[in-house]
Amino acid sequence: MKNRSTLPAEFLSAMLEHYVLWCIDELEPEWQARLQDREAELSALFRSGGHWHEMLAERMEFGAGLPESIRSLWARNQEVARARGEVLSPREFASGIVKKNFEIPGGAEQAE
Repeated sequence: MKNRSTLPAEFLSAMLEHYVLWCIDELEPEWQARLQDREAELSALFRSGGHWHEMLAERMEFGAGLPESIRSLWARNQEVARARGEVLSPREFASGIVKKNFEIPGGAEQAE
């Protein structure tokens, strides 16, 4: 398996955010369709097969329980936000998860 650092930082970050949104059933239908339409391209890129989220999970070496862990964290974070009188958007949650839990190689350097 190729090292995941060979993927452009911006692309990897976006894919991870979509994955988190998919895990919590908050991925917008248009993005779900776009990603499904690009599965052949992603298959060549990831050198894998299956649905986009399966290929990403394999490439990133995610455990089978990660989607459930993310869903549980989403539920807990929503409860905390509600208790504070705040609203946590799915996109904010996904972005925060990616920033806090995934090291994106070359993130700042590759943005230019």
